[in-house]
Amino acid sequence: MIDHKKKRNLVIILLFLLGLGLRLLLLFHTNYTADDSFITFRYAENISSGLGFVYNAGERVLGTTTPLYTLLLSALLKTGLDVVTLGKAINILADCLAGVFVFLLLVNFGFGFAFLASLFYLFFPRVMVWSVSGMETGLYVFVISLSFYFYNRKNFNLVPFFLALVWLTRFDGLILIAALFLDYLLNYRRVPLRMIGFVFLLILPWVIFAAAYFGSPIPNSIWAKKALYQGVLQTPQEIIIWEFMVLKNVIGWIMLAFCFLGTYRILKTQKELRFIVLWTVFYLCFYLISGTRMHIWYYVPFYLGYMILAAQGLFFVHEHLGWLRGELAQGKKLPLSLKEIRVALLILLVVSFSFVYWRQMERTAGLVKGEQMVLEQIHKKIGLWLKENSDPGDTVCAEDIGYMGYFSRRYILDQDGLVSPQAVPFNQQKDRLGLIRTYLPRYVVIGFYGPYYRKVIHSGWFKKNYKFLARFSILGVSSDEFTKDSSEPDLDEVPEFAIYKRFEDFG
Repeated sequence: MIDHKKKRNLVIILLFLLGLGLRLLLLFHTNYTADDSFITFRYAENISSGLGFVYNAGERVLGTTTPLYTLLLSALLKTGLDVVTLGKAINILADCLAGVFVFLLLVNFGFGFAFLASLFYLFFPRVMVWSVSGMETGLYVFVISLSFYFYNRKNFNLVPFFLALVWLTRFDGLILIAALFLDYLLNYRRVPLRMIGFVFLLILPWVIFAAAYFGSPIPNSIWAKKALYQGVLQTPQEIIIWEFMVLKNVIGWIMLAFCFLGTYRILKTQKELRFIVLWTVFYLCFYLISGTRMHIWYYVPFYLGYMILAAQGLFFVHEHLGWLRGELAQGKKLPLSLKEIRVALLILLVVSFSFVYWRQMERTAGLVKGEQMVLEQIHKKIGLWLKENSDPGDTVCAEDIGYMGYFSRRYILDQDGLVSPQAVPFNQQKDRLGLIRTYLPRYVVIGFYGPYYRKVIHSGWFKKNYKFLARFSILGVSSDEFTKDSSEPDLDEVPEFAIYKRFEDFG
């Protein structure tokens, strides 16, 4: 017989290897690297090369919300590995460890419950995709899971350290601090002054540095996104709920039902896990009232709590089958014993969730594989074209600046304002053309989608001052076939960008 400790260790190894194997398989199948990850990569390489914590050389703008990940990458670049490999390795390993810590957090509340909750998280397609994307998501969820683990163990000396790491990994880590603050207050009937004080003491060096270096510790990208999305591109609340809670899948309603049952069970009988409920609710409410545009990686930290609650709900049903069988029998002998009913239910649920996860994986992998094709065939090629055809001192005005900015190595005037605060007032006024007229960049890259591009390309001023140079389409149509005045592409079928150059630069 295998003793409990050996069994637990074997399960930990199994969970980690399963999570790692699936992520490597997904990475091999899709080769996905998100556009926004290259913004962080460019910051990290600039730090490592001695240019400073900057996106554009000489401009101190905090255009990333993940300083810890950026600094970690910059330090590891000294190993000689390329930044993309490092970014993926960090987040894949961190995400697998997050699944392991879900198991360790919950194992004292039931071995099967802990194992199932960990599987729910590790196997969820959306979670896997963002752990291989190069974004900071896997690292972020990992430090959240560590905060959960040590908070549940009442190790209040280590909790502030990991909460500080959460906040430094992503700015919305303040949500977790608020959730644990409230749970502590409810549990101990006193304000956790010591714990919160240590958190802010630990992040104080960064706050002081960021205030002195950038002018503010608040990332510029927060104000940029608020200006860009407000009233135009923000995600409706009903869509957020549909994405968060129902997973854009009809069978997701089953998961939602289990989540509610799990929440009930925790609040009724397992208040030691109440902080997970608070985190999940706080995170959902924050994005419901934030008025921002939801990007799919924003949802992943929510699933850490959501999957635990769903697994808890499943075991709640499992425990109450005895009562249900008695109600059904009403003095009659049923053909199945309680044990047989439990086994049948477990098989049904495993098959159902496997089907849901498989369909989600098919859909998600297909989407990101298609997105990666666009990023490689358009965004990366634009960056390489600019590097080849422009001068090192040229200014390029563009949006979606990840691949384009990283591979061009040019000064970027970011139309979205993430790394260019001068763009924010123009976005507040919905005046993208005004940004170009004011700063007169030598090159302008325009994507033919969204609410702004028509005002630019149909402007008489723009036609007078900028000449079309090259077109980039997923269909690979040559630039001499491009006539933007006579027709516009079918945007549902043809992702398309074009590069323009100022007329005064043509001999």
